[in-house]
Amino acid sequence: MVAKIINLIKNKWLAFLCTMLVLTSCQQSVVYEKVEEVNNKKWFADQPYTFQVNITDTTQKYDIYYLFENNLEYPFYNLYVKYYIIDPNQKTIDSTLQHTALVHPKTGEPYGEKAWFKNTFQHQLIALSKYKFKKTGIYTIKLKQYMRQNPLINLEKVGLRVEIHE
Repeated sequence: MVAKIINLIKNKWLAFLCTMLVLTSCQQSVVYEKVEEVNNKKWFADQPYTFQVNITDTTQKYDIYYLFENNLEYPFYNLYVKYYIIDPNQKTIDSTLQHTALVHPKTGEPYGEKAWFKNTFQHQLIALSKYKFKKTGIYTIKLKQYMRQNPLINLEKVGLRVEIHE
């Protein structure tokens, strides 16, 4: 009986250690993550969200993600976003308009994960994969909405995540 209890404790301890290892290894690849509330749930086209990312290793490739949260009253199935990457010398080095879907266009079924205790959906959408920064320093990444509606309503949060590509 005592041997079974010791085995159970060892197995639970091992499971705990494995879980912690997975969680800490995932966090080590995150270089930057920030999410901002959309003021009054209205995103104006002339008000980009700006993120300051410190790049210290130019040998790595990075994945850059958009982080959005919308509520069920979001009036569209999609979202057009233009990103601007500005290098440490304040020169725009990359800019592209991208399209993404937040809701299934035919069924209206929301994509993303439902937030706890809220009728909102959180999205982590790849913007750039295996992106290579040419020099170290603080990069500015700006996100602007390019929808026909201005302001864009019922988008609750806008964010950015940068992680080392694995």
